[in-house]
Amino acid sequence: MNNKDLAVMHWGTYRVTTQQGVLTKVAPVAWDRQPSKIGESLPGAVQGNTRVQRPAVRLGYLQGKAASRSARGKEPFVEVSWDVALTLVADELARVKQQHGNQAIYGGSYGWSSAGRFHHAQSQLHRFLNQFGGYTASTNTYSIAAGERTLPHILGDLDELQRRHTHWPVLAEHCELFVAIGGLPLRNAQVNGGGANDHALTFWLDTMRENGTEFINVSPVKNDLSAVPDAQWLAIQPGTDTALLLA
Repeated sequence: MNNKDLAVMHWGTYRVTTQQGVLTKVAPVAWDRQPSKIGESLPGAVQGNTRVQRPAVRLGYLQGKAASRSARGKEPFVEVSWDVALTLVADELARVKQQHGNQAIYGGSYGWSSAGRFHHAQSQLHRFLNQFGGYTASTNTYSIAAGERTLPHILGDLDELQRRHTHWPVLAEHCELFVAIGGLPLRNAQVNGGGANDHALTFWLDTMRENGTEFINVSPVKNDLSAVPDAQWLAIQPGTDTALLLA
């Protein structure tokens, strides 16, 4: 039996082909202007011998629980049944809660495991741990934490600023000078947290260049704006971007 269905992933929207329940092909949709090759590699990853197919536990933990830490990073992982894995997790959560309180449980999933909302790992983990009595969460993100903490004191709330971003068609028509802090790497544009549909970054940058927009790339890495080869490069030192923006 052959099935072809649309699937939305972090790397794009693809037509997925299966045969007898086995993923055989992932092809980009026609409307994606620059589809990512990452998504097309999924059949090899799904059937590959490096994929984790069953729960596995570090040997020392399986033998001595939390008391065994000396061989972490050295000893092998042992496959176990789901019943064993779930029991180990439940017992450890109960132990930490009893000995240290719920504040000692860190709900640290960043939430990138899937592009959907129901299967959003962070939401499911937090809901589960809240039903267990609570947990310690993180604030901000490793991606844009400096902006999240700094911008409210200068321009305004970051979420509100992001909602008011100027759209590409408007930039293509009106923008004369485009300054990219940290560049616009094409490699980063392959992925989107909520699922990608059309990789249009190169198209819009090319359109802006054709319309006379000048570009400045402020980054320690020159090819962070590789889609615009004639962009002016200001090579700041790593870690100085926040100071530059404040100045």
